[in-house]
Amino acid sequence: MRDVLDPVNPEGLRPAFTNIHRQLQRQRVLKGYQYLGAYLVSVDGTGQFSSNNVSCEDCCTRNLRNGEKKYYHQLLGAVIVHPDKSNVLPLFPEAITRQDGENKNDCERNASKRLLPAEQKDFSKLKIIIVEDALASNAPHIRLIKELSRKLHTCFQTFRPCLSV
Repeated sequence: MRDVLDPVNPEGLRPAFTNIHRQLQRQRVLKGYQYLGAYLVSVDGTGQFSSNNVSCEDCCTRNLRNGEKKYYHQLLGAVIVHPDKSNVLPLFPEAITRQDGENKNDCERNASKRLLPAEQKDFSKLKIIIVEDALASNAPHIRLIKELSRKLHTCFQTFRPCLSV
């Protein structure tokens, strides 16, 4: 399985996510997810892989107290949610990996700097309320959301950010 999947560039899957959401929009399924006149997009990080033995060049690493090294992958996921619905609609996630040329691990904050502009571009005509945990309650992240909002208010007048912590 790894021999088949490892060479695939995950970015090549983005159009599939975008097309599914456009179909949901055309068939008015997405409309049922509106809440407070917008779409609630919940953003959070999650682990997807961890091993003491298996690793790749993109793995983040953690040095354990016992001297062992743990390799892991994480994602920053974004989903459209509605408080009255048990199903969520996943958007294209952003990998939290070691970035090219970096020795340090990536983190949710850096991944959000890639994820939010990409989602804004993919869904520029949707009014969105971003719901995040306390990791996002810092000045640089709030500035990023305000900047994305300004760009869209200028061009589309549609993106309405809000932080819920």
